[in-house]
Amino acid sequence: AGGLFQAYTRQLDSFSRSMHALQTMRIFCKGRDALEQHSSVFDFDPGKIVISVRNTGLCGTELMDRLLRHYRIQLELGAGDYAIAMTSICDTPEGFRRLGRALKEIDAALSFQPEPPAHNIPSSLPDIVLPIAHAQAQKGHFVPLAQSAAQISREYIFAYPPGIPLIAPGERISPQILNSFSSLANRCVPLKSTYGHMPREINVTA
Repeated sequence: AGGLFQAYTRQLDSFSRSMHALQTMRIFCKGRDALEQHSSVFDFDPGKIVISVRNTGLCGTELMDRLLRHYRIQLELGAGDYAIAMTSICDTPEGFRRLGRALKEIDAALSFQPEPPAHNIPSSLPDIVLPIAHAQAQKGHFVPLAQSAAQISREYIFAYPPGIPLIAPGERISPQILNSFSSLANRCVPLKSTYGHMPREINVTA
């Protein structure tokens, strides 16, 4: 087991060195990125390859789809401005080389595209109009998301990741909440809801 882990560590180190070639994408704590550049991070799992596509014009889900469609490489997760590849002692040197070649090829076709700051979280909490159980017990109907401002939600809306509700049943839908939904959707962060109609429409009290 010790030999396998040592070989795995060498593969991760070799992959990290090869990622110095990236010009636009970044790999968290690999390539030209280092732990010292992240003052708020105490430590990290070197086996999780976190690929940042910030300021590239891509989003994480697009990178994930491109790697699967064109390179037959399946990532663990793609969302917002990052994607994650999970690795283990079972991964072969050829697997690491394939991922490295694919990322460098994709990166070579990208250019730096500054993005405005994302406002994903409203500056204030939604107003609670009804207790959750009361809101859920009321009759409801679906309205287009863009036309839902000032109405009372009958469902939970959350972004995954991280899966924390942005609004709950009984809370008023504010313009700030709608702006955060729009910002998340534009960054390819999946919006989930109780009834599964997001981001097209939301269930509100009648």
